[in-house]
Amino acid sequence: YALVGKSDSGKEILLDIMTAKTKPTEGIVYVDGEPLFNNEKMLARLCYISKNTEFPAHMKISTIFNIMNAVYPKWDNSFAYELIEYFKINPKAKFGSLLTSKKKLLLGIMSLASRANITLYDDPVSESDIKDRYDFYNFLYNHHLRYPRTIIIATDYVDEIDYIFAPFNDKRCAGIEIIEKTGHSYTVVENVPATCKAAGKTVSQCSVCQNKEEKAIPVLPHTYESTVTK
Repeated sequence: YALVGKSDSGKEILLDIMTAKTKPTEGIVYVDGEPLFNNEKMLARLCYISKNTEFPAHMKISTIFNIMNAVYPKWDNSFAYELIEYFKINPKAKFGSLLTSKKKLLLGIMSLASRANITLYDDPVSESDIKDRYDFYNFLYNHHLRYPRTIIIATDYVDEIDYIFAPFNDKRCAGIEIIEKTGHSYTVVENVPATCKAAGKTVSQCSVCQNKEEKAIPVLPHTYESTVTK
């Protein structure tokens, strides 16, 4: 899924509310039918590392990975090291010595390697160069195929990641839909295909007038099956 909007549209606040870092002034956030706030069991199934997260400057990358391994039960250590090797981040380097672009990339790698049931990103590689951004999202997409789970990405650069959500070839499913109608923006709110086998009608709601409309999603031919565990 994607949260799309301008840089001042409140995506960070929404992510903080969705991950119980901020308590909503109204309403309740539920995960699998359970209230999320102060719910350690549900929070343990989430991973959201804000792009503004900092670690002590003297801490080595390998030490940070050890911490992640202790916090996230599904932590994929070999995959984390594979990615930092690919992106030329020395595991013996200290966090404070990394360039800002590498720090942001490292945070994205950590979120991906957490393999949390629900993983959220806030423009994870926005300060990296275009090749690193493209490669990172390819790793994200392929890793999700191998370990299906819910991934939510907030971004200002939807044009760089739309291929992840829209059908790209016969192995991909639609995951987000933006409908422009009389100046109103409609986003999918219900019944998004959760697996490659499930496709039908999605319910889209206008952010301005709250009107809803249904749109049929064609069943695409696929050569693999996947399931999503939340």
